[in-house]
Amino acid sequence: MKTIQISLVGLFLAIFTFNAFSQTQALTDSEKKSLLYLMEEEKLARDVYSTLNEKWERNVFQNISGSEEHHLSMVRQMAENNSIVLPSSITENIRGEFVDPTLQQLYHELTTKGGLSLVNALEVGAKIEELDISDLQASISETDNTDLIQLYSNLISASKRHLRAFTNNLKQQGIAYEPLI
Repeated sequence: MKTIQISLVGLFLAIFTFNAFSQTQALTDSEKKSLLYLMEEEKLARDVYSTLNEKWERNVFQNISGSEEHHLSMVRQMAENNSIVLPSSITENIRGEFVDPTLQQLYHELTTKGGLSLVNALEVGAKIEELDISDLQASISETDNTDLIQLYSNLISASKRHLRAFTNNLKQQGIAYEPLI
């Protein structure tokens, strides 16, 4: 049931975002750079959750990696609507490969830590969502482009739901995780 709910939420966001961005505002170079970084960050989340799902076989990783795929599609659509050249990490879609060296290193660190224990894996998920929320909030504060603000606000809402899912799963493991966001 949760899979269906998350999938429906992702589908709703994708349809809403596609319709909302059919008339896009031109992006500045700074906004384009931010959008590309956030696109790779969505890929990071998807790739890490997919990897952790293979190790731990937990619905939370499977469901949220699917949701992250929808998020990646939404950000990609915004980039394509603005004729932004996509990085090879997106066009080639190879798990665990990133153009941004910081995200590349982060992928290795997070999958290594998440592979040590289920609790570590769930904490990795929570940390990724907190990072996403923080970066999206920062990007919103640096733009007045209504299309980007709407997209990033939708992604923040989804990341908050994901953070709650990881926090609840940690609670089931006897861990009281307090989000920093």
